[in-house]
Amino acid sequence: MSHDWLPELLEPLEFENTQNDYLKRAFEAYKQSFPQNKLSNGDYKVIFRRYQDQHGWPATFWHLISEGKPENLRKISPERIKRIQWVAAVILEFLNVYPKPSTNRILWWMTSFHKNTRVLIATEDYKYLVVLEVRRDYFLLCTAYPTWESNVPKLQRQYANYWAEKAEAALRRLRNSSELTGE
Repeated sequence: MSHDWLPELLEPLEFENTQNDYLKRAFEAYKQSFPQNKLSNGDYKVIFRRYQDQHGWPATFWHLISEGKPENLRKISPERIKRIQWVAAVILEFLNVYPKPSTNRILWWMTSFHKNTRVLIATEDYKYLVVLEVRRDYFLLCTAYPTWESNVPKLQRQYANYWAEKAEAALRRLRNSSELTGE
C-alpha cells in the first residue's frame, strides 16, 4: 500500500544545527498546511482547539508533534514531526469523501470517547491516524500520529464493526419502511 499521494516526509536537514531549527521548519510547513488554523471544503470545516502555547509553540502544533501525558510533559516525536504535512492531506481527503465510507487512500469511522463522538481517519494501511471530534457545525482536530503495528488489527475491527452496524441499521430502516407501506 502506497502513501505516494501524501506529502513527502519532512526529514531533518544536515545544515539544521539544532532541533529548534527543525521545529521552525516543521512549524512553517504546518502553517502552510492549515491556513487560518482551519481546513474546509465548503460543506465541512475542521478547526483547532484554542489552548495556550506549549513550550513556545501553538498548542495544536505541539500536540501534533509530541507524545505522552500530561500535556505539559509531552516529548517531541521525530516520527510525528516527519508527518506534520500529512495531517492536512488526510483531513482534506476525508472532507472530500465524507459521508461516504472510504477511498482507496483513507478509511474513516466514528467512535465514542468521553461522551463525545470522534471520527478516526486512517490511511488505507492503518499506519497513520487522524482523530477529529464531531461538533454541531464543524469537526475539531484532536490529534494525529503514526500507529503501532500491534494496533492495526484493533483499528481494522473498529472500522469493520462501525460500517457493519451502519449497514444493519439501514436494512432495519428499509424493512420498517416496507412494513409501513405493506410491501
